[in-house]
Amino acid sequence: MRKLSYTTIAFILVFFCSCSSNKELKFSSNLSNKLYKSSLNIIKFETNNKKFDVSITNGQISKIDDKTYSILIDTSITTTLILKFGKKVQKKEFRVYDMPKPELKFWTKGNGNPNDMTLKEFKTLSGIAAMLSNFTNDCIFKIINIEIEIIENNGNEKKLEFKNPTNTDFYRMAQQSKKGDVYLFKNIQIEIQDTKRIIEGKELTMFLK
Repeated sequence: MRKLSYTTIAFILVFFCSCSSNKELKFSSNLSNKLYKSSLNIIKFETNNKKFDVSITNGQISKIDDKTYSILIDTSITTTLILKFGKKVQKKEFRVYDMPKPELKFWTKGNGNPNDMTLKEFKTLSGIAAMLSNFTNDCIFKIINIEIEIIENNGNEKKLEFKNPTNTDFYRMAQQSKKGDVYLFKNIQIEIQDTKRIIEGKELTMFLK
């Protein structure tokens, strides 16, 4: 039998390792073990091969591109992501958390800080939005319902409710305000635009200086 030279053996080993690495499938190195309800959670894989199956024990999973998927979960405390590549199976368990409550953002000609709002600045209000700072998932929010209790500086009380409010609604409200008025923003219902899920916004009390 003809013996293989050291050069031939080395070539076979390099070729085998190269082929094996091309088929390697793993999670992205910066992948967190957290998922959030109601919003789209983006998952990335590190692979050179497009042929693998992905499933999840709870929720919905959708393909964005060959290496990227989105996960949407409404109910569960944990969920398991399952990857299948040929006979290989990999699993990763995630904890599922409630989303933080978005906060109201005041668009004014000042800094828009509700904890330091003057009457002059409030009357420049052009709109109110819902936002989350330093949140891992990209979300676009729409306020679909908000109740506002106003305690005027003379002690009188008013209640307003806006369904699908517009910037004009908020502008007109601000034009009627007076120094010393207290605004209570309550029952804030927010729609996440890309999933159409409804979540609660963070309530707020604001005193006009």
